Amino acid sequence: MGQRLFRPNHHGKNAQVDRMKRMVKVAIWKHYPYDDDDFLRMRVTGFMAPYNFARRLKTLSGFTL
Repeated sequence: MGQRLFRPNHHGKNAQVDRMKRMVKVAIWKHYPYDDDDFLRMRVTGFMAPYNFARRLKTLSGFTL
């Protein structure tokens, strides 16, 4: 097995994608029971829009309000 080099801040190595997936899972899938895909899609869209455009807070280590 050889050495692998990644770019700095590569999303696969700093776990940014994994943190986002975990946050969505906790915020949506574990809190809202869903029966169909449309309901889940509505909840995911409702969560992602404020998350993506909210101001990041340094004191909370990047979490949003």
